[in-house]
Amino acid sequence: MRKRIKDLVNIQIGYQFREKLDITSDGDYQVVQAKDIDCYKNHRLDPSNLYSVTPKRDAKKYEIRNGDVIFLSKGRRNYATFIDSLSDDSQTIVAGYFFILRTKNQAVLPEYLVWSINQPPSQNYLQRVARGSGMPFVSKDAFNNLEIDIPPIEVQKLIIKLHELSQKESDLLDHIKQKRTDLLRGICLKAAKTNTGVEYAKYNDKKWN
Repeated sequence: MRKRIKDLVNIQIGYQFREKLDITSDGDYQVVQAKDIDCYKNHRLDPSNLYSVTPKRDAKKYEIRNGDVIFLSKGRRNYATFIDSLSDDSQTIVAGYFFILRTKNQAVLPEYLVWSINQPPSQNYLQRVARGSGMPFVSKDAFNNLEIDIPPIEVQKLIIKLHELSQKESDLLDHIKQKRTDLLRGICLKAAKTNTGVEYAKYNDKKWN
């Protein structure tokens, strides 16, 4: 069964900062920007360096919470992010180039929605409908009409689990690769240092004998 995004979720455009972002140490809200999404870690939100701001307008409807999905509509990488790392007492909003997605019913899991949006068929559609050349953007109307496959919930859960396992495997392989690189570098550096001393001693022996 295929469904359009607008039939599955309510969409709220993020907070539009009409003025320069006024960063303070004691702002009313944290704000999520594109810089806070780690594109190399499955497009996860890294909340450790969120800026603190005090919006000049009421920002209540732009708040996000764990379980929400946000979609980056501006730029050349239009990916979705599942929100699951905010502290319970945080008040967090997103910048205006994000869409906040909240499921309308239990037909689709947020994690599955993220997975589906980030897959090649959806990404190909989003690239086709993006407007602009310097800084492309996906309009809300175009995003509304994105169609995704909606299998039964149990199948969605299985897909999510398989995806998570795949990510863990990828992370482990990256870790092993880095460890191997560090080990080989250490061996080479040690060999270079040791052999340099040996060759220097041999050179001196030949020079003076």
